[in-house]
Amino acid sequence: MPSKRFSSLGLVLLGAALWWPVACSGGDGGVAAGGGSQIGNGGSGNQDAGGGNGGSDLFDADLDPYASEDSDGDGINDSVEGRAENRDTDGDGTPDYLDDDSDNDGISDKDEAGTGNKPEDTDGDDIPDYLDPDSDNDGLGDALEKSYGTDPKQADSDGDGTTDLVEVEACGGDPSCQNDPT
Repeated sequence: MPSKRFSSLGLVLLGAALWWPVACSGGDGGVAAGGGSQIGNGGSGNQDAGGGNGGSDLFDADLDPYASEDSDGDGINDSVEGRAENRDTDGDGTPDYLDDDSDNDGISDKDEAGTGNKPEDTDGDDIPDYLDPDSDNDGLGDALEKSYGTDPKQADSDGDGTTDLVEVEACGGDPSCQNDPT
């Protein structure tokens, strides 16, 4: 039985996306990402935040076996959410990279971002939907569209040629009413 106890585990990268836990030797209780010897790269020994290897230690909030920089676990990489800027789009005191709904419209950033590497931008205004309070740019915010039952990603949810905002205003909040704004 070994006499030395390890208080934390680090991770060693094996291949492109496989991480393997290893004991940290820093002694400060920190967790090392990429600690241990890198296979085939002549890596240096096991180091963590207290070891001062010059690299940044990663924290993987989604607790899957893969290291990622998605600190709020919403499926959107921190670099896309603007972690370095500490932006707070909805002004709720939580930086966007930690906020599951950074524009506070009631639709999670993960759902609004869609799939793929580039987040969805429905209205083409260069503001990704997960940060845009009005994804379809019809003048009716996503949170209100959700409460009225309209589609926040379509300016004219019922396809009748009149925007959701005009219908809501003309019909006292009922976007499905038949109306002619002219």
